[in-house]
Amino acid sequence: MNPAISKMLEESAGRYLTEAERRAILDYTDSLPKRMQVAAAIQQIEEPALRSALEQVRRKYPEFFQNRPDNGVHHTLRDFALVLRYSVLAMICDDRNLQADRILGWMASMLSGLNFTPQFNRDSYTYVRDAIKANLPPDQYALIEPFLAINIEILGGIPEPQPV
Repeated sequence: MNPAISKMLEESAGRYLTEAERRAILDYTDSLPKRMQVAAAIQQIEEPALRSALEQVRRKYPEFFQNRPDNGVHHTLRDFALVLRYSVLAMICDDRNLQADRILGWMASMLSGLNFTPQFNRDSYTYVRDAIKANLPPDQYALIEPFLAINIEILGGIPEPQPV
C-alpha cells in the first residue's frame, strides 16, 4: 500500500479522517485501476522488451558477454525482469522507496561486487526504460517512468570498481 496512505490511516486511529485525508485516499484509489492496467500491459510486453534491451547492451558491450555461462544472457534477463517487476509493484503502490528498500540496494551491492561499472548499469537500465517506453502508450508509460528512472539513478550510482 502507498506509504503516505498507510501512515495517514495509522495516525487517524481513534478519530475520523479529515476531508483532506479522505480526498488523498480517494485520489490514490481512483488511480489504482489505471496502475493495474499498466502493470498488466507491462507483463504482456516484458519478455520482448527485455530481450530488446539485452540486445542493445550486447551491441554496446560485446566483451561483457564473452566468457560467461550462456554468454550472460540468462542472468541479465533475470536481473532485468526482477528489477522491472519491483518497479511495477512500486508503481502500483505509488511508493518511490519500495524498489530501493526491497531490491535495488541488494542489486547495487551485487553488481558492485561483480565489478560492474556505473556506466554499464546506467546504460543497461536506460535500455530497459527505453524498451518499455517503446512498447507502451504515452499515458501508460508516464505512470511507470518515475520508477524506471529510480533504477537508473540507484544502479548507475554504484562506485567505480577499484583495481586489485
